[in-house]
Amino acid sequence: MTMREIVFFDGACGVCNGFVMRTAANDSAGRFFYAPLGGETARACGIAETDSVVVVVEGGARASAGGAMEGAAGVDASGAVENGVGSETQIYFRSKAVLYLMKHQDSKLQRGLAGAVGWIPAPILNIFYRGFAKIRHLVPTSNKTAADSSFAHRILP
Repeated sequence: MTMREIVFFDGACGVCNGFVMRTAANDSAGRFFYAPLGGETARACGIAETDSVVVVVEGGARASAGGAMEGAAGVDASGAVENGVGSETQIYFRSKAVLYLMKHQDSKLQRGLAGAVGWIPAPILNIFYRGFAKIRHLVPTSNKTAADSSFAHRILP
């Protein structure tokens, strides 16, 4: 089975758009696709709107059980998505999603940083994630969005 990885993000958030653009720029293999939370693809996958970046890994070998399943509609305790994508699906939220993305980047610095902080328990990392998520709309950003970029063909509805 072919593996497909989708990054769901807040399309109205400038910081989130910037994060997606940097992630795509460091993904020369074109491994990841991107879709806004609340969009058609998110609804089809059973992903509820959340304050979190969400990474869905469909098919292939199951990802590690370290991906937190909290907060997603249609996701059971095993990480399988009900009424959406298949049983070979793993979903990562918040800090686990960011670390997953960083571990799969071209940038050695990002991969190294992910390894350096990856040992910190997710509940602790998520305290910082949630704190920043609360103020992310206050951070000044450019008006450029992921849809305006050179990887717009990997943006799903």
